Amino acid sequence: MKVLDPFKHNFYTYDLDVTDTEINQVKNFLQDVKPTEDMSYSLSSYSAINILNLPLLKNLRKQVTDILDEKNLVLDNNWGQMYKTGHEHPIHTHAGSDYSGIIYLTKTYDDPSSGTWFYDYYTQHYQFPFTEKTLLLFPSYFPHYVKAVFKDGYRIVISFNSIYKKT
Repeated sequence: MKVLDPFKHNFYTYDLDVTDTEINQVKNFLQDVKPTEDMSYSLSSYSAINILNLPLLKNLRKQVTDILDEKNLVLDNNWGQMYKTGHEHPIHTHAGSDYSGIIYLTKTYDDPSSGTWFYDYYTQHYQFPFTEKTLLLFPSYFPHYVKAVFKDGYRIVISFNSIYKKT
């Protein structure tokens, strides 16, 4: 297993000031999401709401938009995801976006493979480890996925897309 070198690949990490209240707000919202027919996917607010628009998440949203401003990016769609036992996210990219982000909020199990896995140009795959209260910002064209974990518990993230500001 290789750990992704974020700077070599134009990946950026940021420590965020995320409160337990904010994490609980996301958790509570996601627990009310109706599961899809195929329960191998995470519980997601993708088609329901831009989760960073929730009033209790305004501090977190500001941190994200401040980071994006520094990179001349604008926040686009955003959503929360809760991965429970057996949930996975198949390999995908974020078409129509310039940079995507994952905010790792919390997880309740210990599993070294619970991060996000990325493929490089040469079909090597690398893991970015799950680090609580950290934002990973990466080019949207990188294929990535989340492996299923078969332990009791859950992991919660917020994902988003951004585009370059028009000048």
